[in-house]
Amino acid sequence: MKKYFVVFGLTVICLLTAIVLSACDDTVIGREYKRISDYRYASYRYECEDYTLDIFCGVRETPYKLDGKSAADKTPYTVFVVRPSAEFSFDSEELPLIASIDGSEYSVTLTLHPFRTLYSAEVPAAPTEGTEEFTANVCGAEVTAVNAPHSVDGEYALALALETLGSDVKGEICLRLTENTVTAESGWYWFVSVNDGENIRSVLISAENGEVKAVRNS
Repeated sequence: MKKYFVVFGLTVICLLTAIVLSACDDTVIGREYKRISDYRYASYRYECEDYTLDIFCGVRETPYKLDGKSAADKTPYTVFVVRPSAEFSFDSEELPLIASIDGSEYSVTLTLHPFRTLYSAEVPAAPTEGTEEFTANVCGAEVTAVNAPHSVDGEYALALALETLGSDVKGEICLRLTENTVTAESGWYWFVSVNDGENIRSVLISAENGEVKAVRNS
């Protein structure tokens, strides 16, 4: 019986997310919601001597497929990633993690990636946008991860990216708060890409000051 309540609860969350975002027609995200395949609005991090815990949260199309079109169904998600430090290794290929998301408790097992030294797991739920801290229990120890520092939000980033690429740009949209992996500069950025099925155009925007740092076509 418990499983049925969980499924019902997740369905309600998905429907409410779609209703709330699609109803916000006075915002760029609301107007473009049908085109958004992935909106990662939070990237939490906890660091200690032994490992780094990254927690990525958002909402994305279901099923998730970068094909130039965004599916009508959207699902909230939270991805947990643990990266051991160079001087440390866990004794197991699985790590237990417990987290509370908007009043519901999730107990998951992070599994070791076959080709990289990291552990990961995902749940179909996400904290409310604007939540700045995320508390989780990793291997029996409670830790608090803090959202990436950013002075501009996803609404600003999407509006600026579409203005930069041009109002006629078509295709599915990915909007993510992430570390910079494109240029030599470090720090946190908004990565915005538009995929029309043949070409991907992307904009990298500083989360600190809202400046466009790179524009790419591929």
